[in-house]
Amino acid sequence: MATFPRARLAHRLALIAALYALGAWASACGSASDATTMQSGASASSGASGQGGGDAGMMGSGGSGGGDAATCATNAECGPPKAICDTKNGHCVECLPGGMNCPAGEYCDGTACKTGCETDADCKVGSMSDVACDPASHQCVGCAADANCPPGSICSGMKCTPGCNDQHGCAAGSECCTGSCFDTQADASHCGGCDPCPAPAEANADAVCNNGQCGFGPCHAGFGDCDGSAVNGCEADLMGQPACACQPGSIVDCYEGPVGTLGNGPCATGKKTCDPSGVGYGPCVGQVLPDVETCLTPVDDNCNGQVNEGGAGCVCIPNQPTPCYDGPAVTKNVGQCVDGTALCDAQGTSLGPCMNEVLPAAAEDCTTPIDDDCDGKVNDAAAGCLCVPGSTSACYGGPAGTQGVGPCK
Repeated sequence: MATFPRARLAHRLALIAALYALGAWASACGSASDATTMQSGASASSGASGQGGGDAGMMGSGGSGGGDAATCATNAECGPPKAICDTKNGHCVECLPGGMNCPAGEYCDGTACKTGCETDADCKVGSMSDVACDPASHQCVGCAADANCPPGSICSGMKCTPGCNDQHGCAAGSECCTGSCFDTQADASHCGGCDPCPAPAEANADAVCNNGQCGFGPCHAGFGDCDGSAVNGCEADLMGQPACACQPGSIVDCYEGPVGTLGNGPCATGKKTCDPSGVGYGPCVGQVLPDVETCLTPVDDNCNGQVNEGGAGCVCIPNQPTPCYDGPAVTKNVGQCVDGTALCDAQGTSLGPCMNEVLPAAAEDCTTPIDDDCDGKVNDAAAGCLCVPGSTSACYGGPAGTQGVGPCK
């Protein structure tokens, strides 16, 4: 014999008493035939099992219906309110057709429990045989007062129809709002109570209800929740971008100079701040970029790794030796004259003394075999020189006219 929870049994006993009183009233008024007709109609429906529709378990935007993302293999992996595992698709659901998983006063509509009866047993107990479950409408046929109907239904025209009032409320998990029962945990039009969730146009998303709290569902195309606030929804126009560029107010390092210049000389990073819309950053503040090289400063102005290698005020490459010659240009590298080297100072603005250069002698020295005055002539006659020391030349000491005559030479 089937057993019922105490509350369910008490409810059904109240239903029996009310219908019994209704039968007695009908008999007293000479309406026995009507009562017989009602009893016959109820018996025709006796034993019918309530089967739910397909999609009734689905909720509004952002809600969770039967068969959402939760997966399972057994009931142990599920929990209220979806405590049953639908092993066909591996989803946790509220109920399965024919499984008798719904509480008293509800039937399984696909995978969700809804207000109504599942079988005749939901409508009658003991001798109350003329109250039955209509398998098409899942309504108990035959009532005398709201108390004869399950939670979420009221008596209208001797039939229990969906509805509620202050004296006869809804099934557990639902709330009575203007005469109808709503799931205030998931219904965006009655979330956490009888008021709808706000859905301002500037939110750019549909309102949803999760666990009795209003929120927003996925962003409409072209918009994003860049500030991460649950209050204003998808406030940012992405301006054609696929996603938010940054978190509003976030600060990151930045540098807009050429590659390879950062860290050389004075070049350094700055900071940029994400704008309030989250679609981009503001200007890079505080960065130091390459400048034109000049020897008027002691730093690597153009950040190329070299200091004062050229530019305004530059004479030479800092700390590098430079060829030098202080004599007349026409004498450089002529005869004994050669250039020397001068060391550039650390700023590149001046040269030190020319070292190891050889300048032209004041006059040609006939005693040396070199071009002392670097004029391109060695021991030239203009200097009073007769010959180059150590050199040989042709000579003849005989009387004039005898050289080359006979043996004379």
